[in-house]
Amino acid sequence: MYNVEVDDGEYSILFYESTKMLEYHLEHGYNVDLAGKGCFFVGVKTVMLDAKATLFELNGESNFEPAETNFILSKVSYCNLIVPDYIEDDEFSKKMYNDFYEILKKDSSGY
Repeated sequence: MYNVEVDDGEYSILFYESTKMLEYHLEHGYNVDLAGKGCFFVGVKTVMLDAKATLFELNGESNFEPAETNFILSKVSYCNLIVPDYIEDDEFSKKMYNDFYEILKKDSSGY
């Protein structure tokens, strides 16, 4: 089950297994108290990126003076994943992170 909100081009999706889990989450916040599982959140937003960076190393080499580089990208999408516990400490959270990461890798490999 999930709840979707769209606000000014930002998509927010809260995933949960049951109404009981959602209600528990709303009362206690992110947790894995119910059978080792919990709600998790995905947010996606597209933004303009106009950035300046200084290049100090290229392909492992730094035998040049630092060079300023300007990046102007018309649209950049970013994703935000919130899992119910630290991925180092919790198998469910780690699985959600790894699955999400694999989906993003597959999706971006077509470019």
